[in-house]
Amino acid sequence: MYLKEAFEIVQEAASRSLSRIYSHSQGRNVGILTAHRGENSPQENKSRNEALKKDIKAHGYGYVHVRGRYVENKGEPNEKHVEEHSFMLIGHKGDDKGKLKGFLSKHGEKYGQDSVLYKPHNARNAHLIGTRDGGWMKKGETMDVGEFHPNKIGDYHSALKKGPPRDTKGGYSVLDHKGDEVQKFNNGKDARNHLTTGLKSGSLPKGSRVRYNARTFTNEDIEFVEESYV
Repeated sequence: MYLKEAFEIVQEAASRSLSRIYSHSQGRNVGILTAHRGENSPQENKSRNEALKKDIKAHGYGYVHVRGRYVENKGEPNEKHVEEHSFMLIGHKGDDKGKLKGFLSKHGEKYGQDSVLYKPHNARNAHLIGTRDGGWMKKGETMDVGEFHPNKIGDYHSALKKGPPRDTKGGYSVLDHKGDEVQKFNNGKDARNHLTTGLKSGSLPKGSRVRYNARTFTNEDIEFVEESYV
């Protein structure tokens, strides 16, 4: 088999996986989280993710096991090839009274994660939710990362670790309670400060939020290892 043919087969398989994932996620609550911690050994992270998978199954959720590979400090003397695993959870259809969101927040904290990703069944956009003190997001803080689609899993996978890029021209918007754009910012810190100040002063109505506009976090190679649907 020629290399080109092998590549095309892999691409076709990935496309079929994306189609299945997209189909199963329609009208359902969806989330992404991992048990991976950068300071742990590969074996420790493998054990933690196996424990997380058991937690997911025990609560009756479907999932897609995602493996991401990327190069850290590319081109530098300390260049390092990194492999990380995460899970995309497929919840039940319709209103689940916040059960999946609660599971994500609880287990994000349990496994020491800075954030998890959540998309409600009746929303187009996904949000990052801060799940621990001392992370890049404040615990309980949310950030809109735009319209959800499984083909952005590589972006979401990277964002869980370190968030969207800090400096992206026009990459962040403060939205009012209706979702209308109030002002654009080049970095998330300025956008969040503007939101906090506006809410405190009353110049922004309750329900206003920050949205991340840009799309590419990193060039990460994503593979769907296992799919299990309910």
